Amino acid sequence: MKEMFEVISDDVIKIVLLLGLSFLIGLEREEEKHTRAKGYFFGGVRTYPLVAFIGFLLVLLSPENMMLFAVGFFVIGLFLVVSYWTKISQEEHGITSEMAGLITYLIGGAIAKDLYWIAVTVGIINVLLLQMKTYLEGMAKRIAAHEITTLVKFLLLSAVILPVIPNQTFTVFNVNPYKTWLIIVAVSSISYGSYLMEKLLKVKQSTFLSAIFGGLYSSTATTVVLAKQAKDSKQSYLYSGAIMLASSMMYLRMAVLIFFFNREIFFVLGDFFIQLAAVSALLGAVWSKFGTRKSESVRPEIALGVRNPLELKTAFVFASLFILVLILTNIAIKYFGKSGVFSLAALAGTIDVDPFILGLAQTGGALTTAKIASAAIIIASASNNIAKGVYTLIIADRKTGFQALALLAIVSLVSFSFFLWA
Repeated sequence: MKEMFEVISDDVIKIVLLLGLSFLIGLEREEEKHTRAKGYFFGGVRTYPLVAFIGFLLVLLSPENMMLFAVGFFVIGLFLVVSYWTKISQEEHGITSEMAGLITYLIGGAIAKDLYWIAVTVGIINVLLLQMKTYLEGMAKRIAAHEITTLVKFLLLSAVILPVIPNQTFTVFNVNPYKTWLIIVAVSSISYGSYLMEKLLKVKQSTFLSAIFGGLYSSTATTVVLAKQAKDSKQSYLYSGAIMLASSMMYLRMAVLIFFFNREIFFVLGDFFIQLAAVSALLGAVWSKFGTRKSESVRPEIALGVRNPLELKTAFVFASLFILVLILTNIAIKYFGKSGVFSLAALAGTIDVDPFILGLAQTGGALTTAKIASAAIIIASASNNIAKGVYTLIIADRKTGFQALALLAIVSLVSFSFFLWA
């Protein structure tokens, strides 16, 4: 087999790759043509390979000078303009097939230039975009226009403003504007990924998906939402298990953030948090599924009602809270030592665990040891779990509240055991 591949020339490999990619694109367009069954439609399983071979041969005919390839691109473009003009005359306005034709021509040139990875990647993405037309158009309908505007504004602040922010510490509290905004970008990105999936998928129809994506967004906010819906549902096992599942995502979220901002702390906590996330997620899923009686088998829709985390107001509120917690952490370390950090961790966990944990991740190496910072993070996460259990007990019915509090207390005790024995 090895000898056979050594005999095959590079030109044969190029032609096979070119034919395979262009034929795949043409096949997808042929399928679309038969689906429509009427009206003018550009190209199919023969046209797209021919377009690709034109681009391929023009590069080979003039390898040093790309003028022939440029002229070919212009000529192919004229043919595609005529094709689109024909569509317009028949009141057809889609230009996707013509654009796919231009890309196919460029793929031919890329293969001739030995850009195999680029050609294959662009070809596959091209086919996926063509094939997923219905899904992508539906996605555009599910995402509101103002949310797209919010994303663009946030990208502007992240990609344009972030690079010019000074990357140095100011004041005695070691506030670094660059790292502060970078942390906000990271936290918001994880939350936005969860928020986007909640919008795109039918999350409301799945308790588990609602808990998972809500937990990645904010386990505390998701707990409050689930507790409110559990109040009159009489499905205590379902909701308490879902709250446990949402809280398990907190550990996974923390592991990812710590990995990016403090590898030293991650080496202490990373594996434990990932394992704890898996075990607590399994516990929540099993409790929700097998503890539910037949009378509770109907799964209600769960509307998380989360807000877009990329809204600038949300970002600036988090920034302010992060700086405040960072200042308090510095004061606690300087004047009260280890006991002060642990006390602040317990207090921070009852409100929002992210600012405290990321504040330690930013200053842990400079102001305290990785072991003390890791212990404080465990205390904050355990405190957050107990707080969520108390919130559920207050908001939901008593049965759901006690179940959720018990489950979350078990996970907190497990995390404390790691803190005491590590």
